[in-house]
Amino acid sequence: MNLIIGLSLGTFLYQLFVVTEKLPFPMARVDAEVVTQLEARDPAKMRILMSGAIFGFIYSLIAYGTPMISEAILKFRAVIIPFPWVDLTRAFEDILPGAMIGIDTSPFNYMMGFIIPFQVAAYMFIGSIATSVIGNYLIVRYFPHLIPEWTNFPVGMTLRDLLFWSGTYVWYSVGIGVAFSVFVAQLIGGRRGLARTIKALLRPSATMKAVGTLSLWKILAIYLSLTSIWLIIVSKVMIPGFPILPLAFLIIVWPFVFGIVTTRAYAETGYFLNIPYLQNNILIASMISANIPVRSKLGIYPWFTPLGVANGSGWCSTFYVCDRIKLTFKSYIKAVVLIATPLSVLFSFLYTQMLWSITPIPSSMFPYAQIYWPLQAAQHSLWYTRRIYGLNPQLIYYSFAVGTALWAVTRAVHIPFSLIGLAMGVSSPLPTPLATFIGALIFRALQRRFGDPNRIRSYAYMFTGGIGVGFAAAVAISVSIVMISKSTWILPY
Repeated sequence: MNLIIGLSLGTFLYQLFVVTEKLPFPMARVDAEVVTQLEARDPAKMRILMSGAIFGFIYSLIAYGTPMISEAILKFRAVIIPFPWVDLTRAFEDILPGAMIGIDTSPFNYMMGFIIPFQVAAYMFIGSIATSVIGNYLIVRYFPHLIPEWTNFPVGMTLRDLLFWSGTYVWYSVGIGVAFSVFVAQLIGGRRGLARTIKALLRPSATMKAVGTLSLWKILAIYLSLTSIWLIIVSKVMIPGFPILPLAFLIIVWPFVFGIVTTRAYAETGYFLNIPYLQNNILIASMISANIPVRSKLGIYPWFTPLGVANGSGWCSTFYVCDRIKLTFKSYIKAVVLIATPLSVLFSFLYTQMLWSITPIPSSMFPYAQIYWPLQAAQHSLWYTRRIYGLNPQLIYYSFAVGTALWAVTRAVHIPFSLIGLAMGVSSPLPTPLATFIGALIFRALQRRFGDPNRIRSYAYMFTGGIGVGFAAAVAISVSIVMISKSTWILPY
């Protein structure tokens, strides 16, 4: 059911953002360029691809493979390159308490600066500076009441801890408000594109039908009928008696709204927008308003009820790649539904059985599960017992108003502005937007030196794709070595 819902929304989003607005989709473009060049075999681009693959393999083997292999064989974790960032918060905690400062160690995030517009990268950086550095400092100095005292924020915290607590109680609410402002900007600023999309889908052309595009009526019928069925099953069978309006929002309204927002973010920045814990906060708000006790069926069962509905963003990206490589949607969907999905389910059982047959999970052979599963369970219990509740309506309203006002004013006076870049920056810790902005500055320097930005960007696509190939090979080899070592040491001989 979720697969079909995602397909229906993905078709609409593809028509809106790919066909009508012709947004760049930088990361999807990387996939398409790699596939195309593997067939075309252009010598210059193949050299760039292979160079990226070699670099990605060596770097990934050092950064990701070394810790895994050393922990499996030598029983200690040798970290040469910290991942995902070098944490510098302790170095600045006296000057800027609470600031989330670090250096990203992922080559992908630096390469993103080469393949997204400079304006978007700049506003991502501005948004992240405003929240990760200035915003957290202001919280510590002037608004400490926003974060509960029992968290002891920010004393002795790492970047990851600062991100969790400040994000949970402040920045995720701000991100929700800015996300709604992006949605409103899309409806108002992109109303002509939306109208053209609706018009095209009302009467799909023969070409659209040939590749597998659904009509608007089919999209609406599929989406509304399946989400309504889902809502009925949840509200009448799984958790009868739970307030219906928040469930309807999570199952029917939010997937469409967030699908538009996160797909636009991915189409312009290469990153999907992420707003964690929205479902958790809405469940807690609903339970509190309905006076549902913590230790009751309606206080426990909703946490384990499947409320997440596909928003179609992944399918939109996939359809973009299909369009670039001249593959029909029908062919790809058939391959996913008839071949990939059944095989993935089958192999997931086989892999689970294989791992479990070595030794129980968690155990000393699987240290990640042994360490982090109990921590995750403890963190989840904080939500279940309502010790954590971070939905702040005032922050949502204010951030929505500020985001919408900034968009309206800059649009009226013709100042270059990227609301989606700002939204991504607000929702991201500093290391990632900083890395992307550094990449964008390097791209500008290369552009001034060599000219022809399109040629530089085309090479950047290939190099980024090569890094991905090298990363996959290095991780696959590292995991294989770990699996072999873990499966042999407990043999009885």
